Amino acid sequence: MRISLERPEEKEIHHLVEKYGQPTVRDFLFDHHERDEKEDYPKCKGGCRIIIRNDEGIILVSSERNGSFHPPGGRIQEGETVEEGAIREAREETGLDVELKEMPELHKCQYLFKDWNLERWVFIFIATCVGGSLEPQDKDEIHQVATFETPPLHFADVEWFQNIWKTATKY
Repeated sequence: MRISLERPEEKEIHHLVEKYGQPTVRDFLFDHHERDEKEDYPKCKGGCRIIIRNDEGIILVSSERNGSFHPPGGRIQEGETVEEGAIREAREETGLDVELKEMPELHKCQYLFKDWNLERWVFIFIATCVGGSLEPQDKDEIHQVATFETPPLHFADVEWFQNIWKTATKY
């Protein structure tokens, strides 16, 4: 069985901790053994989720794939820093330019597939809007962007997203 690890180098992790503080580290397990998933994931340095608040609440996005709402974010591409990836993902999915303020959590997500395993580190950021307009740029991936005071009915119900919502409401 093959195991893939997606995380940045130690030097970059050290920089993030110096700049944003020591995050709470949480481990999550996603059992997908029933899925015959092929290893078609592009090489990346992990992932990110960005908690963006405005006067009305927390900004969430909905994808065409499943229709549930979740915080914006995605894969951090090879060749970009974690910060650059988070800022790019926020812009693509919400249309907003953001400034990263804090990194309260780091999620070490273990995905167990039928023939292989993947560990992806997901960096959770708190961000403020510094420009742009609330309109997704990546309309192939993002169906809707909206602001919520409470979790929406179609909020991703997995423990992982519920945890991110709890973190968002602390700030």
